[in-house]
Amino acid sequence: MIIRHLTRLGLILPLLLAGCVDYQIIDYGNNPASLTLNTISFNHPFTDKGFSEVGAEAKKRCALRDKLAIQTSKACTLSTCFTTYQCTDKTDVIKYGDQPEVVK
Repeated sequence: MIIRHLTRLGLILPLLLAGCVDYQIIDYGNNPASLTLNTISFNHPFTDKGFSEVGAEAKKRCALRDKLAIQTSKACTLSTCFTTYQCTDKTDVIKYGDQPEVVK
């Protein structure tokens, strides 16, 4: 009986927690290309809050690798955006500049 309740909770809990953030991580090391390129891709709302949340999340995840997050692409509709960041070595940012956009 207890196991059945825990199983139900385990199925419901991810759905409840999914409502806590406005963005979704699409790719973070899920395929060989993203591991090689150190990329992180997000789906998020086309709002200032959405942009700042994914920028902060990319910065946090790249910092775990001792790298800086650089936004490499962004495509938006009127309601949602798909944004990709690349985790780059700090020496490369100094050498080549902070283009296209270093998340600060």
